[in-house]
Amino acid sequence: MTWACASSRRNRKPLPRVDLRLRHIGVGPVAVCGASNFPLAFSVVGGDTASALAVGCPVIVKAHSAHPGTAELVGRAVQKAMKDCGMPEGTFSLLFDSGRDVGQVLVADNRIKAAGFTGSRGGVALMKIAAARTIPVYAEMSSINPVLLFPNALKNRGKAIGKAFVASLVIGAGQFCTNPGLILVVDGPDLDKFIESAAAALKKTAAQTMLTPDICKTYASSVAKAARSRSQGRQSGPVGAVRHHG
Repeated sequence: MTWACASSRRNRKPLPRVDLRLRHIGVGPVAVCGASNFPLAFSVVGGDTASALAVGCPVIVKAHSAHPGTAELVGRAVQKAMKDCGMPEGTFSLLFDSGRDVGQVLVADNRIKAAGFTGSRGGVALMKIAAARTIPVYAEMSSINPVLLFPNALKNRGKAIGKAFVASLVIGAGQFCTNPGLILVVDGPDLDKFIESAAAALKKTAAQTMLTPDICKTYASSVAKAARSRSQGRQSGPVGAVRHHG
């Protein structure tokens, strides 16, 4: 698929222009591992699948075990669309398992030429397998999304920022990839106002149902880890703001 073409101009001054072409060329079959936290947006037919199909690559999707029913419904819809459009059999395939074995076997197969992954840092295992084969991996493996709060903003809008922080923190039960996980700020009384505002907003926030037991388990583990950090001599605010002194 050709995106752009600039014809050559050998007589252009001060330097000639060469013939430049930007092309997206299908590399071959692509393995995609579906995400757990967005069963529709980033699972069976997310950006990785769409991008691969757009350049002519057949796609083999490994459905996430958290929502096999949703994955099957979407997969059947894609297969019907493929058939209606007269696309070759095997352009899209959907596999299931209850863990990570199928995804790793797919990426290790010499017939797979690229891989896509959206999820936790467990995707590092896929990256290592792909690196051994020197094939590209397009992975989004979570982030702590650090946020810088500058003194002037904190002084003038600390309470409002505290409320906005909580709104972003809890959206989608904390599963959005834009979730702010680390705040860097100069310590002082303005920080106390921010923490108080955020804590008050959190207390007013209703509990949400998480998508999978594993997500809930990871959350509980993170809370326990934060509690251990406080017990080791670091002061923490009510929303997990850790202060290091000295």
